[in-house]
Amino acid sequence: MGEEDVEVTVEVMEDMKNEWPALEGCSLDKGFSSRANILALGGVLSKPALPKKGKLSKADKEREREVVHRGEEGAFGGGVGE
Repeated sequence: MGEEDVEVTVEVMEDMKNEWPALEGCSLDKGFSSRANILALGGVLSKPALPKKGKLSKADKEREREVVHRGEEGAFGGGVGE
């Protein structure tokens, strides 16, 4: 029986961080999300983008908004190399 995405998320990201120490962030969909993964990835990467499943609190909405904003800056040159 195969493992679910949510069960291997932290292990895979830890392996990737070990392989590429400069790795700061990741962007995953809700299939990888659990409260434990959200908290654990914050200790592995400085910029994890992991949307929470279900209804969002105000704090969750703000956290996800910040991640989207940061991603837009990186994608469109907001300060990178400027």
